[in-house]
Amino acid sequence: MVTPLTPLDAKALKKPGEYAGDVKLYLDWHEQFVNFLAAKDVRWRKVMEGIESKGFTEITLEDEVTIARQAGLAGQLLSLKTQLYAYLQSYTKGSVTDLVTA
Repeated sequence: MVTPLTPLDAKALKKPGEYAGDVKLYLDWHEQFVNFLAAKDVRWRKVMEGIESKGFTEITLEDEVTIARQAGLAGQLLSLKTQLYAYLQSYTKGSVTDLVTA
């Protein structure tokens, strides 16, 4: 029998910096941000993949429900949205934060 890995301690990870919109820094910031969220709860990776799969199209309520369900968070849509908003508010700044609040 294989012993499962010990869950990653989110405190052991470097927190992502605040993303301000520099395209050259986005990929590194994005990777740190998603890894940080996934260390908090592995379902965040599925949420972020679902959001990213929509590309630059508007995410509808139906999309939100589907993403939450696929991440194993069915019935927790309001909590999911509230937490994602709080994380994005904390780890973005300037015009990027303005986009989060739009």
